[in-house]
Amino acid sequence: MLIEANNEYINSNLDAVKDENLIKTSLFTSPHLVSVTERIRIDGKQISRQKFTEYFYQVYESLSKEAEKGSSKDMENRAASEACKVGDNVQDKHQLPVRTMPQYFAFLTILAFYSWLKEGVNAAVVEVGIGGEYDSTNIIPSPITTAITSIGLDHVEILGRDIPSISWHKAGIMKPNSTVIVHPDTQPEALRVFQSRAEEKNATLKVCRRLDLSLNPGNVAQSISPDQKSEEKNELKRGSNGSSDKTSDQEGAGISGMSQTGSESSSAFLKLGIDGAHQVQNAAIAIETVFDWMSKTGNDKKLGLEIPKLKLGEAYSVRNLPRWVVRALSSTFWPGRSQHFVSENYKGISWYIDGAHTVDSLQSSKWAKYDGTDKATVKGTENKEGGENHLKISEFKDLEDYVHGIFLELSSSGSLDGADGKTSSFGSINEAFDYITTEFVDTRLGDSVGEGGSSSGGINVLVCGSLHLVGGIIDLAKAPSF
Repeated sequence: MLIEANNEYINSNLDAVKDENLIKTSLFTSPHLVSVTERIRIDGKQISRQKFTEYFYQVYESLSKEAEKGSSKDMENRAASEACKVGDNVQDKHQLPVRTMPQYFAFLTILAFYSWLKEGVNAAVVEVGIGGEYDSTNIIPSPITTAITSIGLDHVEILGRDIPSISWHKAGIMKPNSTVIVHPDTQPEALRVFQSRAEEKNATLKVCRRLDLSLNPGNVAQSISPDQKSEEKNELKRGSNGSSDKTSDQEGAGISGMSQTGSESSSAFLKLGIDGAHQVQNAAIAIETVFDWMSKTGNDKKLGLEIPKLKLGEAYSVRNLPRWVVRALSSTFWPGRSQHFVSENYKGISWYIDGAHTVDSLQSSKWAKYDGTDKATVKGTENKEGGENHLKISEFKDLEDYVHGIFLELSSSGSLDGADGKTSSFGSINEAFDYITTEFVDTRLGDSVGEGGSSSGGINVLVCGSLHLVGGIIDLAKAPSF
């Protein structure tokens, strides 16, 4: 199996779904949060430091030898070119491509593929680094399935400053005779580009079904008898051992809000492992992508796993999804994505961490609202794109209604415009972290909540920004990771 996905949100869902099926899976993502070994995962676990080191030197030595050959050949080419140069505008027919060592990301991509070959992997999920068309990962000639998630204004200095330009690059992962899966809520201007590029590349564009998390899809009352309803609930809650314990099986299936009598409550829903409304889209794409791969490879029949046959327009829901899918989606965990934790070293602080670094992804951080508490006020930004995103973020007031603490990105340029004295800027993650855990905490709650301290109330800090920022905070706070 090979899935190229150009958004990190989807990968943990895909990996979790496949892990349920005892297939030897692999995953390549970027960037890493704490350790580079996070980028290469096999059967849901990051590669060991020992194997990473072993494979690293094997790949490095092999590529170095090729680069040395290329260097010698380059000298011969240059000599031949000088000997028969006929003009500056005439390309020398003797000139050949020069072999050089790949750059960092390209090297890690090669290392990931090599590791999978050595480990006997038979299913791989490859996340694109930047864009798609010219990305190092985009060397796979015939991926079985590809998927593109939401399109935002990211890496604009490379991909372009509008949705159509960025979509063109993202669509570069489409390959002849392969399927590319997108969500029905994809922006119309992006969808038009995808349709055009799918025709250009002879690929099939497929819009996935929606995912309804409620136990009663569409929240529409259904006329079924109490006996039938009870039977359906027991089927949902029945574990692999055939038991029907209503509490443990219900939690194991990722179903929340069920009353003790087994009847549906108004708040009953399928709970995804990663919080946030935006994750519903990613889960829907993940389901469609895995089903597409299973169908094409015949693994649904080999593994005895059902792919539900649904009506046109019918959404995926807990009522029609196989139990192994529900379990996989509900057990997904990904550090730095809608992550909430309290560190043992900083007990007075509840951290809310999310790798949201665009205006769209920042709005997705509304998941932090759900606990009903206030957040501490810490802000910062990195103005690397001409101030456009900086201004939009500074004008984004909705979060401030319930989140007093927004830490977007690092800056050494001083306070933000229009911040009314509520913003602090820092030149490094360490400086920002020290400020949050000492001076800021002391100001808000007193000296008892500093490092190693505790408080009955405590404060809450929402950290939003690049994954480099998020990884630094996770490392310093000793948060749960892979």
